[in-house]
Amino acid sequence: MYLNENFSHILGDLDPSSTLGKQLEASLSRKVAPIWMDRSTRVECCELQTHFKSKLQLETGSPATERFTGPQIRKFSKDDPVAWLALFQLPYFAENRQLLTMEMPLE
Repeated sequence: MYLNENFSHILGDLDPSSTLGKQLEASLSRKVAPIWMDRSTRVECCELQTHFKSKLQLETGSPATERFTGPQIRKFSKDDPVAWLALFQLPYFAENRQLLTMEMPLE
């Protein structure tokens, strides 16, 4: 789920008389998110695999696979940088944001 900075506030003010979907809509940073069958990340898989080589599989337990989270996040950061920057910072995600977007030099 791709959440923006409104999430915490909205979550704290939920109204049981209104639908959850309607209330959470303003906290989503993406109008459409990929589903498990999305295979549009071939380029991002190649980028991750080329940059991290065997370290990627050693540390994550998986090679760069089109339907997995890492390449999907990488693609989102490239395709929609405005929405990407509006993401709510969850602790694990914040620590690994640079890795997933490769905001570091490719050496």
